[in-house]
Amino acid sequence: MREYDDFREYYMNLNPNKLYLPKMIQFTHFRIWAPRPIKMHRILKTKTEVRDMLAHYGPMHAFYVTSYFLQPDKLGPRGHDGARFLYSSEFIIDLDSKSGSLDEEIKYDTLEIIKFMRDYFAVEPKAIVYSGQKGFHLHYPFPLGEFKLPTTEEETIFLKEKLVKLIESATGICVDEPVSKDTRRLIRIPGSIHGKTGNLVEKINEDEIMNYTPK
Repeated sequence: MREYDDFREYYMNLNPNKLYLPKMIQFTHFRIWAPRPIKMHRILKTKTEVRDMLAHYGPMHAFYVTSYFLQPDKLGPRGHDGARFLYSSEFIIDLDSKSGSLDEEIKYDTLEIIKFMRDYFAVEPKAIVYSGQKGFHLHYPFPLGEFKLPTTEEETIFLKEKLVKLIESATGICVDEPVSKDTRRLIRIPGSIHGKTGNLVEKINEDEIMNYTPK
């Protein structure tokens, strides 16, 4: 299909450094839609390997799981796989507009969350990412502040849920809790293409948020 040829061509010409990925790629699980869901049952170790995988399949959607696993190629249902959870690598704050498209309200909300995280935890986002459709993903390290490194996957989920409730209580802004607390949530790879909208999932700077226009 011509549609997939266009995606493939994009990834074939993509500089791997344009992909924002967790630091320890070798412990990260990847999943794509090309056109059906495909789990990566092999370990990818570098940005170049990830780019080459995307160029091979030309997927409409490309994701990674936000936690580290000892054997990410064996990731399955929680509690019934051989992947062996290591720890959460990121805390992703998922913010979506109520209107269904990128608007000024969600841009203001995103800036307000960044300010709260800066004032309360003295932490800057590792990445600010336009999601490709109706909002932003804020990537933060985990754990934060008094939220100490958990020892189990269940404890990680519990602590992330507490963190989400703290943010919502302090700011009055609704966060997508299922995405933000889950240890196995799929997050779009920054640098990939959102297959539904055709927009670039793009890492941007804080001062670009208010005037940002999808590409």
